[in-house]
Amino acid sequence: MTVSLITLLLSTPLIPKVGRSKYIYILFYFLGIFLGSIHLISNYFTGTGLTESVIYHIQVGVGGAGFMEYVDLIVISVLYFAFFITLFFFRHRLRLSFLNNSTRPILLWLFLPSGLIYNPSLNFIFDRILKSTHVLNVSNIDHKAGFQSAYVVMDKKAKIKKNILYLYLESFEQTYLNNNIFPELAPNLKEIKKSATSFTNLVQVPGTGWTIAGMVASQCGIPLFSPSGGNDAGAIDGFLPRARCLGDVLSEQGYDLSFIGGANLNFAGKGNFYQTHQFDNILGKEELTQKLAVGNYQSSWGLYDDTTLDYVLESLEKKTNSKKPFGIFALTLDTHHPNGHPSRSCQNIAYKDGKNPILNSVACTDHLVGKFMSNIMERGLDKDLIIVISSDHLSMQNSASSLLEKGDRRNLFFIIDQSLPVREISTKGSMIDIAATLSDAIGLSDQFGLGRSLLKTKFNKERHKIADSISHWRQNIIKLWDFPLFKQLNVNGAESFWLNDRKMKSPFIVQIEKNGKTSVKLGLGREEMISEMRKAEAREEKYIAASRCELFNNKRRFKKDKETCLFLKSPGHQLRKAKLSKDFKVSIKSENFVRPLKLNL
Repeated sequence: MTVSLITLLLSTPLIPKVGRSKYIYILFYFLGIFLGSIHLISNYFTGTGLTESVIYHIQVGVGGAGFMEYVDLIVISVLYFAFFITLFFFRHRLRLSFLNNSTRPILLWLFLPSGLIYNPSLNFIFDRILKSTHVLNVSNIDHKAGFQSAYVVMDKKAKIKKNILYLYLESFEQTYLNNNIFPELAPNLKEIKKSATSFTNLVQVPGTGWTIAGMVASQCGIPLFSPSGGNDAGAIDGFLPRARCLGDVLSEQGYDLSFIGGANLNFAGKGNFYQTHQFDNILGKEELTQKLAVGNYQSSWGLYDDTTLDYVLESLEKKTNSKKPFGIFALTLDTHHPNGHPSRSCQNIAYKDGKNPILNSVACTDHLVGKFMSNIMERGLDKDLIIVISSDHLSMQNSASSLLEKGDRRNLFFIIDQSLPVREISTKGSMIDIAATLSDAIGLSDQFGLGRSLLKTKFNKERHKIADSISHWRQNIIKLWDFPLFKQLNVNGAESFWLNDRKMKSPFIVQIEKNGKTSVKLGLGREEMISEMRKAEAREEKYIAASRCELFNNKRRFKKDKETCLFLKSPGHQLRKAKLSKDFKVSIKSENFVRPLKLNL
């Protein structure tokens, strides 16, 4: 990147003020400046420049992010552009009298292309395009056929006796447990490891290096490659609706599923992901703030970990006392880069001299997780409970990056389960293998998506082959964002909805285009639902919606309404509405859409 910036600087006084070619030079110049800014801004977050995580957040938006934490980055970015723009407009005051008119164009054509060629962001974009279009295929593997044989849709049903608690630790990689680099940094997690099955060789593969990507990888067995085009992932028609994830499998087994995290659910589409994949209770910053009345005790990203973990413990206690099997998936926040946000209860906790802010945050989270686990054991909440503790991804650029680079960087992954032996497993894997490993541990399948159970050595060779092929399977994985064509919707009672073979929860709207292409929007409020109905009618699309029966009445009656109705509309026909009861049954198929039994207004 240094070479790129230097060549851009050297080219500035050479750009002519007149002539037809000046516009080409100016285009190359400002393209170089723009790509340089992309690299520098990306590097602030990732430490490695432009990556999949940056591309993803550019595409889906950054609503819900903690922008106040990045004021210095915003100021530096403004100064960067101001410097180059000022330099450009005053370039002719830089007199280079020692260069004659024939030498200038030669040097300009040498410097400007070099500024682009040596820019890492441009190289990343080209590499991504070539791999995604299969132009760059460095292996002899038939990648399309390879994906179809490697991607396993888990549909096994079994009676599971274990409840699940999955705790994601924000950016908390295994390297922090390395005593040679960080002596005595995480004593509580080291103690927990002594009673766990620990997996010590989880590398980070493409499409798994940020929070939602780590969650998708560990629950669906695939990396997160997003479709092109700008969308807010919180509003996409389902988040990877064709992927089968742990939530889908566990929901079909009768599990009550919850996600609890202190950050905004809209950020990166976390709320949409959990809603699409059958979670019953999805709680983020706004929901927890209302429940817990935390007031101003929040960081720029959301709730502090002591607040979140206390609520997770409370939820675990309530769920344990119920007879229904449950799964609680939770995410910490205090160790978010670049400097972290230690909870108030960690005022007396610092690492060494306390000068490194992210390491103070790591020490704090370690303390809180240790206290959290002790409370679980002391209250006897670990009975029939399998506990998973893992990173969401490796740490991004932070105040300890130079120290982290001294280690063999790996993700953290523990399973605490009385039925599993305490041991350390050094089999090489990735976050993609966690879903299969957890599924295997609770008695389901040892294969999940592209993942293979790390408890089984028989998959070692296959796992390596899959890891080498992932970047070539981008287009196959992106197809999992498409919702299948509408075949039928089965309704059985007031709460059981099955679209094709997928279970749905009210409220929802299914919009069907003339070519059969289907989109689904979940969890809509009254105004959003009415708006989506009107849009479908304007486009002359069919739609089916489930919402409260008082949808078209005033807000007060809508909020008080407890009954669910089914709404059905086809072009050229009136809107039909049916009140759903426990005895209500209907099957709406594509071929009999306008005559679905007796639906009356």
